[in-house]
Amino acid sequence: MSSPASPARDSSRRDLLHLTGACLVLVLGIWANSGTLNPLAVTLDHPLVWEPCTYLLNIDHFHHKATFLMLDGAPRASWAFSVVLRRILYPLVTYPFMKLLGFEYGGILVNVLLTLGSVTAFWYAARRRFPSGFSHAALWLLATYPGFFYWTASPYGYATIVPLSLLSLALLWRLEDVATWQGALLLGLGLGVLFTAYDLILFFGVAGVLLLLHRRLWRSSVAFAVAQLLPQALALAVLHEVFHVPLRNANSRIYGVILGSYLPPFDGRTWSVLLAQVPGALVDNFLYGNFLFLPLLFVCGLWLATRTPGERPALTPAERCVLLAALLLFLFTNLAPPYHGWQMRGSWIARLYQPVGVVMVAFLGRLYAAARQLPHRLRLASRGALALAVALNLWVVFSPLLAPVLGSPLLSAALYRGFYLHNKQTWSYVENLKRYGSRPLGFCASPPSSAATVTH
Repeated sequence: MSSPASPARDSSRRDLLHLTGACLVLVLGIWANSGTLNPLAVTLDHPLVWEPCTYLLNIDHFHHKATFLMLDGAPRASWAFSVVLRRILYPLVTYPFMKLLGFEYGGILVNVLLTLGSVTAFWYAARRRFPSGFSHAALWLLATYPGFFYWTASPYGYATIVPLSLLSLALLWRLEDVATWQGALLLGLGLGVLFTAYDLILFFGVAGVLLLLHRRLWRSSVAFAVAQLLPQALALAVLHEVFHVPLRNANSRIYGVILGSYLPPFDGRTWSVLLAQVPGALVDNFLYGNFLFLPLLFVCGLWLATRTPGERPALTPAERCVLLAALLLFLFTNLAPPYHGWQMRGSWIARLYQPVGVVMVAFLGRLYAAARQLPHRLRLASRGALALAVALNLWVVFSPLLAPVLGSPLLSAALYRGFYLHNKQTWSYVENLKRYGSRPLGFCASPPSSAATVTH
């Protein structure tokens, strides 16, 4: 007769089942938001068309494809115009896949692997970091998070935002325990490598410095600050010397422009109008930067934590520093005097604050592990709120694909527009689905009889 399974073994099996289920939902969600359903493309007034299957792509497609062409040795004229060449980590990782499968399909495959790998790594890092409990709720909040699927059907570096935010937070948890400057330097280097894919230094790099300063580890804070800049400096140096890529362009100099706006003279009348919009922009960016339901559940969770008896779940020092870094970035961009060019203020670019979503998920993972301590009614209410948030996110993710059955995906259209208002017409999303159809990858508008091309 076999002996009964130990509690630890049962727990491991449950973890594996939840992780497997979450990964399956992630893969289905990525597929359901590909093709003509690609949110980064279908939300535009006039997306690019990827022939011969009439899938959709973002209008900046060629800026991102230029990174592949640069590495592939194409003529300089075909890639030198791009403003995203400095974000080199994603092109380096995806290059072999793109070379084998083509730019679009190779990039999407890497996005799938990156998504699954980061969620798995984050889950096990959180379980080790918080042995007192980390709920499976975190897995399902990630598995149904629309912020993954907004990017993953596009072979662009944007697809690294959520995965690398998860990994960056895991590294910041380790920074909470660092006792030597050497340890801080190594973590700074690790984060710095991740920052060569996207500008996450504004959140996690700044947060790491704030954390070490809070701990009064002055030498470690200097080592960490310098170390995280080294990979980017090395990447820029190689790009400049080997590929003759300019160190600055319209994309990279924007924060310098904002900083310069704080120098006189000022247009006081216009500035006062802009300042009056700051409170509303703060609310919009908080809510829509992570697709409404996760931030609302986070706010409810903060309140529920005050009702938990005993040791109450709380934000860790690293997580508080990430939120503080995001607030400082918001104030820097939104309190600035008027400036010319690309505007980083207001409600239209809530997507800029997406990285703070991983802090919300981490906190809720600990909260729901401790929810059993809540009074019965509050425990039921907390589980109901979680189930509702997951269900609504599932609706956002899958209702466009099932629009013929469920009706017009107005909720998805509204949340995607709140996340990134990069179109003029309010309902371009719904109109484009009607025009091009709801067809994920694998469902071609016509039999593919020619090589893939991208047209306006």
